Amino acid sequence: MKKNTVTLILLFLFSFQSAVGQFIKVPFILKGNFIGLPDGKFIHLSTGYVNTEAADWKLKSDSAIIFKGKFIFEGSLSYPHGVRIYFDDSETHFQSGLFFLEKGLQNTEIDINLQNGITPVVKGSGSNEIFIKKYHIREIEKDWLALIDEGQSLYTKFKDSIPQSALRSLYKKKEENNQRKDSFLLKDTKTNHSYFVSLWLVTESLMKYGYKPLYYNVFNLIPQSIRATKTGKFLNDKISSASSTEIGKKFPVLLLQDTLGKTKQIDFKNEKIKYTLIDFWYSHCGPCIAQFPKLKEIYDQFKSKGFQIVGISIDAKKDKEAWEKAIGKYKLPWLHFWDSDHTESSRLSINAYPTTFLLGSDGKIITKNIEISELEKFLQKNLK
Repeated sequence: MKKNTVTLILLFLFSFQSAVGQFIKVPFILKGNFIGLPDGKFIHLSTGYVNTEAADWKLKSDSAIIFKGKFIFEGSLSYPHGVRIYFDDSETHFQSGLFFLEKGLQNTEIDINLQNGITPVVKGSGSNEIFIKKYHIREIEKDWLALIDEGQSLYTKFKDSIPQSALRSLYKKKEENNQRKDSFLLKDTKTNHSYFVSLWLVTESLMKYGYKPLYYNVFNLIPQSIRATKTGKFLNDKISSASSTEIGKKFPVLLLQDTLGKTKQIDFKNEKIKYTLIDFWYSHCGPCIAQFPKLKEIYDQFKSKGFQIVGISIDAKKDKEAWEKAIGKYKLPWLHFWDSDHTESSRLSINAYPTTFLLGSDGKIITKNIEISELEKFLQKNLK
């Protein structure tokens, strides 16, 4: 590592700490040009996929008005924060890629037509510079945006009837992209010590994709002083809860509502059933709906041999009726429960859909997000 890079990391790490080692809030200003929106429109600054309760900052306002093509956000923060700028109205949805704010004055430029999902360059933020240079973010962004375009094209063409072969190919590419991101994250944390970048990336990845043992390993490479921050404590709590969905562990008991409106604790251990597939979904989820026809075939083939499916909807309270109608519309014959407003699944950091878990009769997790074709092969081999 070059000497100037080490100096940069140490400066932004320790400039936030007081004499007693505690991180204190320091003012920041983010100024920028916003291309593609007329004056008078409001843009917003947030921690993106990460809950606001994880942030140790204070904003004068989380929104800024575009005036003469420019905007400004002001506030204070205790250490570098991962953030996103977004804009949403009836015609346009925009969200920048993750970028990092620090203390002091920072400047950026965002083009709504060219930078949806792209990490902006931020002059004055050393941690953002490290993020872009050390994480191969441009390479990852390019591949990820191509996958999004591919997925949107499939849904536009096939709606709820996307071919399973196309879905399998897309999911495989997404998983390969995520594995590359994970490898960069682990390597960077070990060798470059960009601890605040790693802290935010692990937190966001956990919230988006669910638990992986790698996130626990990365978290434990981060110094205790950073793990003790507000964000670090939030991540520690989330890892502790979400790790209960690790392969080999007994799937946790969940508090859910059945189709009759009764709330009950559901224990997925069932010695009368050899294998259970838990399917987290919601009524307007295209990829969730696309897998139903093949799941119904598998269910009909193996239900008498000791296989069951348990569907868990994460629909919001306002969409409860949509969930109930979807069960009938798609003629889903298995057990169904409702996780109102995503309460239990959020506790377990299940935030991507569909998410599936294959359990044995002892309730222990055999695998997660098994491909439909692989599930069929597994049951053919084990339920003769």
